[in-house]
Amino acid sequence: MDTAAKPDPNDPAAIEAWMHLETRDFPLLIWAAQNIQVDYHAPERFDVPSQIESATKALARELPDFFADNGPGFVEARLGEARQRFEIPAGLELREGAERLEAILVWIRDQRKLEGEALHAIEYAALNGYLAPLDPHTVLLTPEEHAELGVKTKGRFGGVGIRVYEGQRRIVVDEVLTDSPAQKAGMEAGDVILKIDGQATVNMPIIEARELLRGPEGTKVKVQVRRGTKKLVLEITRGVIRIESVEATRLPGNVAYLKISTFQEDTGAKVGEFLASMGETAPLEGLILDLRGNSGGLLTQATALLDHIVAQGELVIVRSAAGRESQEAQAQMQLGAKVPVLALIDENSASAAEIVAGGVAALDRGVVLGRASFGKGTVQMLRPSEPYGRELALKLTVAEYLVAEETRIQSRGVRPDLRLLPAMLQEIPGVASLYDEERFARARERAITSQLPSAKHDPPPVPRGDTIDLRYLVRSVELEEGEPPPLRDPEIRIAHEVVRGLAGAGARDAALDGLAKVGAEIVAREDEAIGAAMAALWGGRGERWGREAPAPLEGQLELTARRLDEGAAQAGEPFTVEVEVHNRGETPIDRVRIISDCGQDELDGIEYVFGRLEPGERKSQTLNLVMMAWHSDLHDRLRFDAYAGEPRESPLAQVDVGFDIVAQPRPQLGYEMWIVDDPEADAPPRPPGDPRFDDEPFVLSGNGDGRIQAGERVLLAFEVHNRGEGPSAASFVRVRNLSGKLALLEEGELSLGSIAPGKRARGSIGLTVGPGAPEGGSLDFNLLVGDGVLRERVDEELSIPLAAAGEGEPWRPVPPREDYIPRVLGPHIEFEGLSTVVPGGKLTVRGHAEHPRRVEDLVVWVQGPAGPLTDTKVAYLHQEAEAADAQGRLDFETALELEPGPNRIRVIARDADGIEGRADAWVFVPESEAQK
Repeated sequence: MDTAAKPDPNDPAAIEAWMHLETRDFPLLIWAAQNIQVDYHAPERFDVPSQIESATKALARELPDFFADNGPGFVEARLGEARQRFEIPAGLELREGAERLEAILVWIRDQRKLEGEALHAIEYAALNGYLAPLDPHTVLLTPEEHAELGVKTKGRFGGVGIRVYEGQRRIVVDEVLTDSPAQKAGMEAGDVILKIDGQATVNMPIIEARELLRGPEGTKVKVQVRRGTKKLVLEITRGVIRIESVEATRLPGNVAYLKISTFQEDTGAKVGEFLASMGETAPLEGLILDLRGNSGGLLTQATALLDHIVAQGELVIVRSAAGRESQEAQAQMQLGAKVPVLALIDENSASAAEIVAGGVAALDRGVVLGRASFGKGTVQMLRPSEPYGRELALKLTVAEYLVAEETRIQSRGVRPDLRLLPAMLQEIPGVASLYDEERFARARERAITSQLPSAKHDPPPVPRGDTIDLRYLVRSVELEEGEPPPLRDPEIRIAHEVVRGLAGAGARDAALDGLAKVGAEIVAREDEAIGAAMAALWGGRGERWGREAPAPLEGQLELTARRLDEGAAQAGEPFTVEVEVHNRGETPIDRVRIISDCGQDELDGIEYVFGRLEPGERKSQTLNLVMMAWHSDLHDRLRFDAYAGEPRESPLAQVDVGFDIVAQPRPQLGYEMWIVDDPEADAPPRPPGDPRFDDEPFVLSGNGDGRIQAGERVLLAFEVHNRGEGPSAASFVRVRNLSGKLALLEEGELSLGSIAPGKRARGSIGLTVGPGAPEGGSLDFNLLVGDGVLRERVDEELSIPLAAAGEGEPWRPVPPREDYIPRVLGPHIEFEGLSTVVPGGKLTVRGHAEHPRRVEDLVVWVQGPAGPLTDTKVAYLHQEAEAADAQGRLDFETALELEPGPNRIRVIARDADGIEGRADAWVFVPESEAQK
């Protein structure tokens, strides 16, 4: 590669010529790398060796038999027995690194003889792996993701004008937009969509239904719906559907309430129109900007909104590869300077919404209520491309934005002046969600991206500052006469009360003074409501909740915990832990509570209220805890942290208790499937008919040859066999049509109930073959056979040939009754001699995978205590078709070094048809004294 003469980055033609995309094996990879090299906002983050390592890890997740050893200056790639070393010299630019990565992809392609979509898949995986160490938002978008993002930012598309959801294994109309094509055609909320242009919606994913309903303006779509007991066919002419990003309501006291769902091309103008029209009716005395759940959109529209409420200052500061830029407020403020502004945010408010909320505070314009926002402070640009005839797009981070006073948002978010924390009480005495803030933190950028390679670039969190905490009781709100619907929402109700209490306080300092006063009043009222609710729901415990008091002295609270039942508990069955708190001091302690911490999600974050403890008093509580029925054997530790009053950096007392779980005996499900097209045949039963969905009674009509032809009405017959040691609790067969109008499923699911070990269950699903189904083609389906309780499953993409009548043998014969082995059955995996507790973390994991016919290959993965993003592939085994006498068994043995805490070992094995079986084992590694 000649790197001597680099092109002018501002000359697209020169860049195109330099990249030589027409001669590239993987042009998308090179094109994306060049765009990022030129326009990425923080080139100091480029680290080609670590990015190539990240790309090879992504390839390892995509290809079961691919491994890569990344050393200084090289990558050693392995595919089965093949080995290849690739030099990665120091000092490579980003595109040069992509060319080295391209060489690895070429080698994989040639070794595996990949082509078509399989080849594109490894390029997508490698590219997104290569970008992962930069930031979470620089990614390659699929065609579907690209199209959906366009709808969000433009706020319009060609369609019928309904909102839908998945229900009853069908598509259900949730809302019909006013004056939309659907409303004009007579569609109503609650209609169940049965067919879209002849395609049945049984088990149809909602994204697929949306694609079928959308289309160019003026085209028609025929929709069959069920409304009560009636079935209707509606022909709808598609139109331009506009998604309104701003909803306006006048609240009592001349307060304008604007719900802003996203920032699209006309959001700023809409806000200006609403403020002007509402101000003409009567002068506004307050403004609430509801930005909860607003994930952002167009930055220009965020600044356009701010222009309507602030007179001067930097609305946004943008730092990019070109340097620092800012946008100053324009002299067009529509809202009076003395009118208080309140921004309402939550953990899902992101990007442009954070610019507005942060601007309200930083530009001396008002106060912020809610919870700390998501924390996305970067700007992305879309670069579309069609390298393979499908429009993809590179989403590229080109800048970081800050609000006034150089305040960063990325991974920090906007901090509210008054935090709204919903307090929820459970029917179980003492169990509540009062102080557990992790329930909100999980949704934020920092938590979501903490395990990604790019997390090293995140700025540190900032102290909370002078935030007022308001815990309000979650309860239904009855509207008083004349109150508008938004006031049913308790957080809007609080915001309305606050903004009315800030009357005339347009400047932030005055607003903060008013907030302190009105906030204290609401805190006291809600505090009393929480105590009263505890008393009503929990009896005496609630009456002794107590008042907030100074923090207790260190060492005053003692906490103990112990198991009340002996031995291991079975997964799905409760085990009991008694927790006791003791006030060893000479003063009362108010609002004592504990919260659990555990590596198993089911037992993590449980908050239990003990209330007030008098000097010397002890309180205990027995907790009934359950691990999910599908869980495998494990040992883990359950820690309890004790607090009193408001949260603090460290708990007042802490204790942990170990527990063991034994897995339930597992079923092993397999199935056989065949065609019944003989009306006289003894066919397995179909599910009971449902008149809400059935167009007409299904009558079997076929020629009895055991194959399918156009126009036939046949049964897809199933026999599910449990070859495992334990019963299947809730067996089912689920079928999804992948052939559009060529096939119409009468049902989408069979419920077969419990199947004992060694037993079988039968059922069938009606199928109408379209009259246009071509001979020589096929009908394609996705099949899922599983257990809804124990999470056993067999998943298969199935293709049934469309054959000439009477030619050849039946597609699949009826299974014999003697020594029957299901045709579709994933490998069964067993671990051998594995302990659930391994001091030191070093062990050799052994086991085997078995199948009645053949085990093709096997992969061993390890997930550390930090969670799913730490998944590491540690071993791959494969046996050739002619390589072994006993091909129905594949043994594995591999040495591991595990981290302290709970580690999951997952083994995935495939049979000759690619059907998977999997098994998990949990190994707990105690901390050493040095680690403690």
